[in-house]
Amino acid sequence: MMMIMTATTFTSCSKDDDPKDNTNQNEATTTSSELVGKWYFSYEGETDYSDYFIFKSDGTGTYFYDYDQSDDFTYHYNSKSKTLDLNFKHWEPESCSVEWLGKDYIDIDGYGTYVRK
Repeated sequence: MMMIMTATTFTSCSKDDDPKDNTNQNEATTTSSELVGKWYFSYEGETDYSDYFIFKSDGTGTYFYDYDQSDDFTYHYNSKSKTLDLNFKHWEPESCSVEWLGKDYIDIDGYGTYVRK
């Protein structure tokens, strides 16, 4: 399980290195209450309580991984395009697609499947 988690932890979404056209950015990007909460990594029905995201309603959050590591971030979620933009404090910004697998199950591209508990 640790090998799978480590492999998942170090994969990433697309990096946000290219300049973007910011036209209508505020209209298209929203912080969604759908994501607010604590989301734990889940693999084949097993929950890993050492790998999780906390999304807060103010557009901030923290990603915890490898039992004792974490990084804070700000985020924007576009519910129409199902795109999650993560701006980490210590890592490169990322833009990830999100697939909803149920009310409390999501797949974050590059990170894996998470369950809200």
